Amino acid sequence: MKNMTIRGKLRFLSIVVLSVVFVFAAKISYDAWYTYKNVTEAKSIVALSIKMSNVLHELQKERGASAGFVGSNGAKFADILPQQYKETDAKIQELIAFCNQSPSRYVTTFRHTINLDAVAPIRQK
Repeated sequence: MKNMTIRGKLRFLSIVVLSVVFVFAAKISYDAWYTYKNVTEAKSIVALSIKMSNVLHELQKERGASAGFVGSNGAKFADILPQQYKETDAKIQELIAFCNQSPSRYVTTFRHTINLDAVAPIRQK
């Protein structure tokens, strides 16, 4: 370094400083991308949980109406059950549509794990 000219020393220091700046910029960019990715996944999971909650709520209402229908030997809830079936089916279709369009790996895993198409055959029993 003693034999270097001032111009050479300035170039060397500039390269060192620019290298450090580049490394920090790359780290900040990676952190921002990673945060964005995590937030996007979290948004998908929250949206999935809301859709699931809606389906579960409708299924619980259907279960209650079915229990009332069976408990009264068909005297009560006969007019409510068909409408409740439609509402439940609509929420299930919303959930399926959400799962099919969501790129989240968690949503895809959920869709392949749970069988939402099994509700209709269970009603027939």
